[in-house]
Amino acid sequence: MKRWQLRLLDGLPATLKEARVAAEARRAKRYWQHGDYSGARRTYDFARYSHITPRDIEHEQLRALQAIVAQGRAHSKLLQSRLPDRIETIEDLERVPILLHDDLREHRDLMVDPTYPSRHLWREATSLSNGVGFEAFVGREGIRARHAIQENYFELFGLRPGDRHVRFRDWRSLPSTLKRSPYWILNRTDNELQMSLPHLDGSTLAEYVRMLEQFQPRYVCGSAPGLHRVARYLCEGGGGRWKPRAVFTEGALGSPESRAMIEEGFGTSCYGLIGRGEIGWIAVECRAHRAHILELSCIVEILDASGCQVLRGKSGRIVVTDLTQTAFPYLRYDTSETGAVSTNGCDCGLRTRVLEKIETRLEDLGTRGGTRQEELSESKLAEGTLT
Repeated sequence: MKRWQLRLLDGLPATLKEARVAAEARRAKRYWQHGDYSGARRTYDFARYSHITPRDIEHEQLRALQAIVAQGRAHSKLLQSRLPDRIETIEDLERVPILLHDDLREHRDLMVDPTYPSRHLWREATSLSNGVGFEAFVGREGIRARHAIQENYFELFGLRPGDRHVRFRDWRSLPSTLKRSPYWILNRTDNELQMSLPHLDGSTLAEYVRMLEQFQPRYVCGSAPGLHRVARYLCEGGGGRWKPRAVFTEGALGSPESRAMIEEGFGTSCYGLIGRGEIGWIAVECRAHRAHILELSCIVEILDASGCQVLRGKSGRIVVTDLTQTAFPYLRYDTSETGAVSTNGCDCGLRTRVLEKIETRLEDLGTRGGTRQEELSESKLAEGTLT
């Protein structure tokens, strides 16, 4: 939202703010449910991971990759010169140059497929390694896939669409200058209480916790630093007379100590959702707390400093290819994260590769609404090294 729109929204009564948020949520739901949404739910059903073979996964990945490359070669002004003529094997993906954050800002309009209807493009806010924010694009098929994956995943924990939940977020609909409660807005369309992460500090924690107790969410989502801060307050006797079914960290997983505090504070298990706003989730944790790569919707590579694949168990930068849409191809996108593919599988039944040793490269931390030092401090807080 533009600054004048934020100032206007800030001056509205709470009921009108909620009405605007609910209307926007209805618009978004119509957008991503348009088309064969039930088919997307079937395509990304987690039950498929219990019986699919690595060969089947590679076949589906290759088919999607070939379609994306063919579309990019035919229509994207930038990708015509970056992509090989043909993709015959998954290994041919290594011939595609790595896509960096700065490429998105500098060449965004050259990457988008000009034949794709502009009304079907979703604008996704993101930030570069230097903290500069801008908008990237995602095709409707990609947004539909993301919601299908999300609903399928939450169902593994007995959660259903429309369940009461809380999401802590760096939310642009509340201005950073806001000095009074409420620091949240209820999205009645999705039954989601959206709590502002930038306004969460020592002076507002008690108000946040009182609202959480009043709302009684079935589950809670948010960044590890934000959830850590709330959990520490709860552990110190700040409230917590409710117990959600689960808590989910978005982005960085946080240290084992931070996750333990989140589980103690909220009185339930904590699971990680690994991904970025531009490309969606790339891995999710099962009940055994192993981060399973979403092989049916993306290709994950672990590369060394020279861009070569590393052996399993060895850490490297995480590079991701999104397989869910062709409108704005994220081919070999550098996520600014490091990690490794585990040498061991998982006994939970999901037959995918498992990510481990996942960390944010400190030199790539963006501001995301604050200064670089503030972001670094939040990361250290999640690791338990700042108080």
